[in-house]
Amino acid sequence: MYCYNILRTAALANLMAHLNIATTTASNNPSQWQYLEACLFAFKEVSESVDIKENQFIPVFMNHLRNIPLQHIRIISATMEAIGAFAEWINTHPDVLGCVIPLLLMGLQNADVAISATFALKDISRDCYSSMQPFAEQILHTCLEALKGNILKLREKVRIIATIGKVLSIMPFSYIMEYLDTLLPPIFNELQEHLCCKEATVNSAAIIVHDLHMLSMLFATLDTHYGADPEGEESEPESSQIREANLKMPQPVLHVLEKLLIVFRTAGNNWEVKEQITEALCECLKRAVSMLTDKCKMFLPDLLNLLLHLYKHCPHQSVLDMTKQLLILFVNDEDEREALSKYFAEICDHTIQISMKDFRESTTVIESFLQVLDHIIRRAIVFFKAESVNPLVLFQFGTAALNLPEKPTVRAAASFLAEFIMHSREVPNMLNVVNTQGEMLVMQVFKVIGGDSPRSVVEFMPDILMAFNKKYFDNLCRWLGPFTQQEGFPSFRVTQRQKEEFARLILKERTNKRRLKETVTEFSLLCRGLIGTEYAAQSYQSLS
Repeated sequence: MYCYNILRTAALANLMAHLNIATTTASNNPSQWQYLEACLFAFKEVSESVDIKENQFIPVFMNHLRNIPLQHIRIISATMEAIGAFAEWINTHPDVLGCVIPLLLMGLQNADVAISATFALKDISRDCYSSMQPFAEQILHTCLEALKGNILKLREKVRIIATIGKVLSIMPFSYIMEYLDTLLPPIFNELQEHLCCKEATVNSAAIIVHDLHMLSMLFATLDTHYGADPEGEESEPESSQIREANLKMPQPVLHVLEKLLIVFRTAGNNWEVKEQITEALCECLKRAVSMLTDKCKMFLPDLLNLLLHLYKHCPHQSVLDMTKQLLILFVNDEDEREALSKYFAEICDHTIQISMKDFRESTTVIESFLQVLDHIIRRAIVFFKAESVNPLVLFQFGTAALNLPEKPTVRAAASFLAEFIMHSREVPNMLNVVNTQGEMLVMQVFKVIGGDSPRSVVEFMPDILMAFNKKYFDNLCRWLGPFTQQEGFPSFRVTQRQKEEFARLILKERTNKRRLKETVTEFSLLCRGLIGTEYAAQSYQSLS
């Protein structure tokens, strides 16, 4: 690649000359295939740097592929990998698809080259879908047959679903639905069979996860409402007509989501919720919701019930990510606000309940939960106004999380608390919480700074102090009084005069966060007896 960036055309000419010699050598003596493989890999490596408008050597290379002796598995794989690498170039030269598609489909019939074939098909269908119409039915039929057989491995089946989704997107709606009626039943039947299996095994869980990965890939790629061709390129009249007709119809993945939810509704509470299944299912739902956006509103009750069931049996970050996605997506939908608020309150209550049992062992969930709260305050604060949500408990929860030693968790807690303070004047209940609990939080911040927590988490405390300074300056002035007067707090190593000076500098910095960080860092080092040490010098250097 580096040589090509310097030599450009000369490099392609040289590679093409080598390819001709290597092809002749391998044709005459099949055992001499290594030279040819190296040439194909060389073309693959330069693909990222070749201009998509290059029309002197790459067309010759593509036409030359039909002359390559496909007598060795390594040569077949290298050829397919080279084709996939030039997917972006092929998009602007769709005339070569007729040469490469049959070769790639042939690879689906051989277990040894299926991995290369599925990767290449995925790349081609992603970058060239607008030109795939003449080959669409052939591709879809071959892919379906490959899924029915035993040649493809699990990951290869997931990749082939990506190709199916992209190619189906350019087909008429009636064809898509008919095809899905053939594609989906085996997946859903297998999924339901293993979900309802009374004796859950590791193998059953693996099969469920695999089926969910296949559906997840379908949700991510099947999009009949895709945008117009980039760079103003004109589609074929037939493709344009199909696209216009599809835009008037619902997204086909709506049908897929409905079937998926029916499977889990039928299973009810009779299936064992495991972490890997929870993660795979949430990723599947996340992609479905991302594709459908507010069009999935009709399934919102089922989605909320399913997510709550998952979270109560297996509290996991993926459920919280889905929670954030749904709350933000439907924040302005007044019809669903009550249901969403109730769901949000139950998620909050359950998180606090499980965390209180063993706070220090739940840091992963706590971190994710605090990140969700942070996003909800910034983008969907209306849910903090609901009667079912208790801002006081959430504020106290965030304050308690500042005590944890894990840096990411403390970062999430500090960010949430800072946002809570910054937006609290918009919500009376939040305003009351800050007025009554603010002093406690300030004291906790000073404990962290003074040495009760690892040095690595001190850098997040200025965010909270800055928020107080901007929104509650008078309160902060009053709360700093006990701090300066209390002997030995937050450390016996600092004098009252030093604490008073620190308080003065805090109140002075209302806009310059960098300077406030320097002040906090210096005071923290003073409290820990580290002033004048090598660590202190490194800390100052990192701030400069």
